[in-house]
Amino acid sequence: MDELTTQADAGMRLGLWHDHLALTAAVYQRATRANRSFIGRFDASDPTDLTNRGVELTLAGSWQRGRLQGSSSLAVSFIRNRYDKPAGSMALDYRPAPYYFVVRPGQPLASFIGYRYLGVDAAGRPQFEGGAGSGGAAQQILGSGLPQQLLNFTQELHYGRYGLSAQVDGLFGYQVFDPNLSLLDLPYGGFNATTRVRDRWTPTNLNTDVPRAGTTTAGFSGPSTYTLQSGNHVRLSSVVLTAGVWRRAPHAVSVFLSGTNLLVFSAYRGFDPNVSAGEADAKQAGLDQAAYPTPRTVALGVRASF
Repeated sequence: MDELTTQADAGMRLGLWHDHLALTAAVYQRATRANRSFIGRFDASDPTDLTNRGVELTLAGSWQRGRLQGSSSLAVSFIRNRYDKPAGSMALDYRPAPYYFVVRPGQPLASFIGYRYLGVDAAGRPQFEGGAGSGGAAQQILGSGLPQQLLNFTQELHYGRYGLSAQVDGLFGYQVFDPNLSLLDLPYGGFNATTRVRDRWTPTNLNTDVPRAGTTTAGFSGPSTYTLQSGNHVRLSSVVLTAGVWRRAPHAVSVFLSGTNLLVFSAYRGFDPNVSAGEADAKQAGLDQAAYPTPRTVALGVRASF
């Protein structure tokens, strides 16, 4: 497989107040043309294209008040990727197993495909746009497992021999699918269930989108607007506290207490919205198929330079 990637970048940097405050802006485009399909089809000989575009903005500043010094940085990114193929290409849509995703021209990678849920009917039965029993013709693109916006904030503080550094990260504009949780949310009766089924439809509980007891898994076993969840989250990625013990330039000894993945603020109901059972496969991002969550770690140590 031969690939040709062309990249174009442009940026600017504006420094203010003797460079104590700096604004950096960058835009980029990376276009990859493969002479054979890079999406995994052995029989796809037509060329295919993958285009990534993005805008990155960074605001960084430093300051000092007496013995207290600080530096801050806020960065945001807006990302767009699209898969495409030349006009007249005979390459078909690609559905990588386990068939929760589709690679389709004009759509981003890791596009979830499934049914659009319309709620329950007057008898509490689930309704889908086009009908869940009508097969693939009723399935639609429901979102992507690749984030479209990224946020990063870092803060460093120093006061005498003490120091504090922290990092906050955010991912937005993407979906996560957990096949196990999607089945546990159904009042099926054949296995355990989440507390969501307590709000199921009954003749006295009509204002709900949870179907009636005994509902089968048809239409719910894959992605749908009922089972997909937003992956939007903000994470306290790391905090490090340091204290100098001894210093004689250029030698120094300090102790530190650090923590990683300390807090996650999200409406996601699984363990972690930033995991992927597809690992590094960008075509299957956002699949939480019992993937091991990001661990929380705390460390106490000594740093020394001699």
